Amino acid sequence: MPKKTILIVDDDELLCDVLAEFFESQYTVFCAFNGQDAQRIYQEHRGGIDLVLTDWNMPKLNGIELTKWLVNTAPALPVILMTGNAKTGELDVFQNNNQVYVMNKPFEFNEVAKAVAGYIGT
Repeated sequence: MPKKTILIVDDDELLCDVLAEFFESQYTVFCAFNGQDAQRIYQEHRGGIDLVLTDWNMPKLNGIELTKWLVNTAPALPVILMTGNAKTGELDVFQNNNQVYVMNKPFEFNEVAKAVAGYIGT
C-alpha cells in the first residue's frame, strides 16, 4: 500500500524541513513556504494529498486564507492549522468543521504526529 501524503506549509523553511524529515519515514511529504505555493502543489497533486499541515502567519497567502480555500476545494481534506498567536474569534469560521484542527505553537513533535495519525493513520 502506498504511503499517505502530507503537504507541510510554513514560511519558516527550517521548521518545514525539520517536520518533513520527522514525517518522511511514514509519509510522502511535500513542503511549501507560503500559501500560494501550497495551492499550486495541491493542484498539481489533486487527490494525492491526504492532509495539509499549515502555519497561520505567512506571506502571500496566510494559513487562514489557505485553509478556507482548501475547505472549499476539498471539504474532506484534513487540515491542521498551527498557530502561536490565535486571536479570539479569528478561528470561529472553522469551529464546526471536524476536518480542521488548530494546534497551538510551541508544540511537541509527538503531538503533531498524534494529530496527523488521528486523521490519516500511520
